[in-house]
Amino acid sequence: MHRLSRHVWRLRWTRALAIAAALGPTAAPSYAKTHAPPADTRTGQVPASTATGRIIATITDPLLPEISGCAVTAKGIWMHNDSGNAAELFLVHPRTGRIKQRVAVAGATNIDWEDMAAESGNLYIGDIGDNSSKRDRISVYRVAEAALTKPAIELGLTYPDGPHNAEALFVHGGGLFIITKTDDPTIGQAGVYRLALADKLVSGLYPLEKVATITITGESFLFPNRITGADYALSTHRLVLRTYENLYVMTVPAGQPFDSLWAQPPRKLEVLGLTQAEAVCVRLDGRHVLTTGERLPAPLIERALP
Repeated sequence: MHRLSRHVWRLRWTRALAIAAALGPTAAPSYAKTHAPPADTRTGQVPASTATGRIIATITDPLLPEISGCAVTAKGIWMHNDSGNAAELFLVHPRTGRIKQRVAVAGATNIDWEDMAAESGNLYIGDIGDNSSKRDRISVYRVAEAALTKPAIELGLTYPDGPHNAEALFVHGGGLFIITKTDDPTIGQAGVYRLALADKLVSGLYPLEKVATITITGESFLFPNRITGADYALSTHRLVLRTYENLYVMTVPAGQPFDSLWAQPPRKLEVLGLTQAEAVCVRLDGRHVLTTGERLPAPLIERALP
């Protein structure tokens, strides 16, 4: 999200929470009750009820002021900031929320970093945000986790149907998938675009192919039905989607090919409230998801998948 747009978002979030506080708990609108930061986010204590998740850490380091993407590896949780920040990755400890490693991504620029993924020893960083839908090309940077000081490979990407704003990506089965934020949130349809990675070994400009549409409707939040993050769990064949209000899960039916996923309706999972929730990643067990938001202190929430 660009700097001006981010300022507008902050004003809207602040206004929404102020209205909720003024109205009180019984009169507050549903989006405020669901998404106002819970009191225990200030202390990092685990909530008594974990039906919709539990806080396992609280991130307070000013080096991570706007977390918009994350990915889990055996080393920990890789995170990055949104636009207007340096092209850097941060390795965060999942129990303490503290930064273990800070890496400048050589050869990369943070125009509008929105999501990231980890697959087969590589990290993929999505410079895919485009709030005005004017970018002729977007970029995804690939860097080997074991060689983070080497220059990243830049996969320049173009959509087949013109520019889109996107905040979600994942990698699976030799393919890189980008999910748009949705051009019309009242309809709630987001496009899914794919790039085959098999022969993309060097930096270059590559065309995306549209492969599916995901529909999310029925949210009542101030900014509804917008997909802000994604991750795929290979071990359990689940695609996890993040919106500002909820999590959603899509599952490949048993015995079916991966592409059958797109015919499945997203299943809503309520989750503890966050301020501007964007980052989501699946743990290595494929059965728990981690999510956090763009404002410090940022609770790191773990939610079991059904």
